[in-house]
Amino acid sequence: MRATGFTKPASALRVGDYLLVHADRWPASDHDIDEGFARVEHLRYLDEPAAREVFADPGWHTQVIAVSVYGLSGILLLTARQEVTVQAQVNPERQILEPRSLWTPDPSLELAASRPPTNAERAAANRLDQATRPQVDEADWYPSQFDDPDYRRLTIEGIHGWRTVPLSALPWPHHQTDCGFYRIVQAEARSAPNRQAAHAAAFLSDEARAVMARCPYHQPDWPRLVRILRECLDGDERPAFRAHPEYDQLTDDEQHWLHIMVVEPIEWDDGGDQLVNGQHRSCALRAAGVEHCPVKGRFLPGTQYPASINAAEHARATVKGAWRDHAAEHGVPGWAGTLARLLPRAWRARLIEDDH
Repeated sequence: MRATGFTKPASALRVGDYLLVHADRWPASDHDIDEGFARVEHLRYLDEPAAREVFADPGWHTQVIAVSVYGLSGILLLTARQEVTVQAQVNPERQILEPRSLWTPDPSLELAASRPPTNAERAAANRLDQATRPQVDEADWYPSQFDDPDYRRLTIEGIHGWRTVPLSALPWPHHQTDCGFYRIVQAEARSAPNRQAAHAAAFLSDEARAVMARCPYHQPDWPRLVRILRECLDGDERPAFRAHPEYDQLTDDEQHWLHIMVVEPIEWDDGGDQLVNGQHRSCALRAAGVEHCPVKGRFLPGTQYPASINAAEHARATVKGAWRDHAAEHGVPGWAGTLARLLPRAWRARLIEDDH
């Protein structure tokens, strides 16, 4: 079963078309459905006078189309009248995902005197494509690359940008190796069901207070900085924090931290079990009593997050939930997990060791 292709002149190619870049393979039955079709990422036109200067072969003394496609380095050179094969209906997941991560942000090679197509040429290409593209129904031929329907929806329908999120909706840090806090987490990990519970338990520990007091991430006035950042947030645009009326009142260090929050934001995709970026700052914000913060990442528009709870409550809930899940995995009642988290550390460590 092979995807339907149709032919049109190269002059009618458009960015986003899926061009057949290799057709022959042995055995022919070994082809995937849309194998050989690659997304057109960039188009450059070389008009006939310039082509005469570049090519010795008289057959190329005509308008030439330089095509960059996803997955191939370099460019494909086609004469404007050359017939090419384009996929009639593209795998829906490829059509959405591939434009988000271009193979090359710009053409990897530009011929001297080449130019992008004009608006009139784009319009003519659209008209010719509409007149020649067959109507087919092949979307259901493609198996999804996603096992989890919720993750598929987030990836396909979600947008990547800013939104304000309760910190209690975020996971705890997972690997703060360059921090004094990590030593406490390592100690807790020996008697906790998982790393999230270990970080939460470490956050609640008396020992953590002294470590946080010395940590440079915990020195800024985070409630104020986060408030300024939230007031600057305007949809998906980068927050214009320097225009905030309080910006000039901040110290140089505070301006630096505010800058970092924008150019290297806390990053998290909805439902993710780890932060992409911002582990240290999320720890500092929690310790400072911040409950909501602008976060960058992929999310579904209109998502309603659970009501915020303070960091200590969130930490206790994380530890309790981890032990409850641990009990369920071992076929014992939930109350046993609740009881286990109250045991001395050495006893809890023994429970964890017995699992291994």
